[in-house]
Amino acid sequence: MFSLQRMIDDIGRKRQERRFASTSGNRQIEAIEHVFGLDIDKLKKTFVEGGIPAMPGDLPAYIALRDLGDIGVTAFLVRQTIEVTQLQSYIMTIRDGRDETDWQHNSQGDLHTLVRHDREFAGLNMQLLTNDVALIRRLASPGFNPPCPWVAFHELGPTVGSLQGNAEYWYHHIWDPYWEALSLDDQSEFLERKRRETVAADMSEGEWLQWVDGLRFRDPRTRSS
Repeated sequence: MFSLQRMIDDIGRKRQERRFASTSGNRQIEAIEHVFGLDIDKLKKTFVEGGIPAMPGDLPAYIALRDLGDIGVTAFLVRQTIEVTQLQSYIMTIRDGRDETDWQHNSQGDLHTLVRHDREFAGLNMQLLTNDVALIRRLASPGFNPPCPWVAFHELGPTVGSLQGNAEYWYHHIWDPYWEALSLDDQSEFLERKRRETVAADMSEGEWLQWVDGLRFRDPRTRSS
């Protein structure tokens, strides 16, 4: 039977697939105006023509980046998922060395950054409109990570088999790109740090090791070793 929960999962998956998907013309403009609360003419004046460098090609895969030059806005649309507890540090990184010219709008000369966020899957989807490539690189730090699987989808358990719906989308499009961008040594360091945080959550050592094994197995480098 096609359950209500399955319907909800499918709706969520399709919504995520549409988010930041390539669109053209008025629909893309309307979406950006809605998210950032500014009309397209205001955005064009904020991000002056010629004020954006070439698309950076060295960013990790977990940073979703789009050049908006095709709609006349010389800026990048950036999406990154982080833990809720990392919001303050993320915002402070954006503000560092920049003036807050308006609410959630920081600038440094001709460089501007607008930031919005929404909650989803126990984390925060950070959405930026910016022509500040140096800032994008700083925010690409592995220290800003998606919520760990034992937070985002604890109910699925540490051994993830066949995925579908929201969980399938989250693992394949949010968690895996982040996890596989880390070196194996960085993964070990990450797990050591997160283990210290989970002690307060009273996760047993046996349960923790199951989560670790599940995460390690998701990386093709570990499976082939």
